[in-house]
Amino acid sequence: MLARNLKVDEKTAGKIYDLGKSALTSDGTVNEAAQKKALDFIARVQAVKEPGPSDKFFDFSLARRVMGQLQSQNWKP
Repeated sequence: MLARNLKVDEKTAGKIYDLGKSALTSDGTVNEAAQKKALDFIARVQAVKEPGPSDKFFDFSLARRVMGQLQSQNWKP
């Protein structure tokens, strides 16, 4: 699915997945270190001095709320 959506071959998609999965948390959000890295990159590319706080750009409230509901129902993947 990743290869098809990104329009890359399976090997490349696998590498992309492997690089990105370390940034994911158990609730499906992106960890703070990865958020900061992304904002620093965007700031550098856009020549912005300070990108500001990550919560200004990332809102994982829905993902956390859904995960809380799933956990309260003892859902297992």
